[in-house]
Amino acid sequence: MRLTAMERVYDEIRSAIISGAFPVGSRITEEMLAERLSVSRTPVRAALQRLASDGFIDMASHIGAVVKAWSPEEARQIYEVRARLEAMGARLAARNAGKADTMRLSRMAEAIAREGVTGEGGTRRSERNRAFHLLILELSGNSHLYRTAANLMHVGFLVQAYASFGDRDAQRSDFDHFDLVTAIGSRDAGWAEAVMHAHIMAASNVFVTAEQAGSEDLKEPANEPGAKAGKQTDRNLRAG
Repeated sequence: MRLTAMERVYDEIRSAIISGAFPVGSRITEEMLAERLSVSRTPVRAALQRLASDGFIDMASHIGAVVKAWSPEEARQIYEVRARLEAMGARLAARNAGKADTMRLSRMAEAIAREGVTGEGGTRRSERNRAFHLLILELSGNSHLYRTAANLMHVGFLVQAYASFGDRDAQRSDFDHFDLVTAIGSRDAGWAEAVMHAHIMAASNVFVTAEQAGSEDLKEPANEPGAKAGKQTDRNLRAG
């Protein structure tokens, strides 16, 4: 299917953010992007609005778009609220889900497990992970819970979070997804609630710890013993 001009521009900018071509904190303007991508400013403006909604950039008056960085404290707060809300959602989903719902969740969990955690694989994992969590919230049958929790699942945040995952972290996350499918399928509401809460808080620990370590690296003087010359914290917007 042929992409619209806005969709093509969106994909180009998002890929540049993920690859680090547009690093965290960098300013990107409509004029610069329109010239670089050989399009008018109209699709660029629409693409930037979508990127802001997805959590990849911040829009600031008189400045333009700035590639967003999520601080450890901001991430911790998001994860804590998500853990509470989504644990409730998983409990309700275990009471409401049918066999077809469980089979759909299982296929989604398998698809997530096939993806990597960085680059385009990390983006696909983030998007599929978000869809998995949203389906569980949908199965809760509580529309207010769904909308509140969904607003905390910025794709840009999930991509950045997955960049801090190692292979063991990704494997643990995948096993949690499979346990959620089993718990919901067996209508064990207590288990589903416990797994979801632990799943999200484990992701919080990985991301916050990695970001705090990165901040300490940036503070470390290059001329002191043990300093890592040329050290860069390249997390470039790459999960619970």
